[in-house]
Amino acid sequence: MSSDEMWEMCTRVIGGYWPDVIVYYDVSLETIEVRKGIRSEQMDRIDQKSADYFTGVKEKYDELSQRDYSLCGGLWINIDANNGIEEVHQQTVDVLSAIGILGRK
Repeated sequence: MSSDEMWEMCTRVIGGYWPDVIVYYDVSLETIEVRKGIRSEQMDRIDQKSADYFTGVKEKYDELSQRDYSLCGGLWINIDANNGIEEVHQQTVDVLSAIGILGRK
C-alpha cells in the first residue's frame, strides 16, 4: 500500500474528523528487535511478524509524517522512542505541554 493509499484509507475511516494532534513514536528497527527479545515470552501476533513487515510499516509512517497536516487542522509530532520509557514519557509530556494540550482545564 502506498502512502497515498494509506492517507485515503485513514481519511475514509475517520470520516474527515482529523485529530488535533498525532503523536508518532518513532523507533528504529534495531530497537524494535531488542524490545521484542526482552519480552519474547509475551509476544503477540504483531511481534511475531518478520523484519520486512516492520521495515514496510516504518517506511509508510515515515512517509506519512512528511505530509502537511495543517491542511486537516492538525499537527503531527515525532517522538524519539529509542530511549527508555521514562525519557520517552518526559519528552511526550514536554511536547504536549508546550503546545497546550497538557495543562488544559
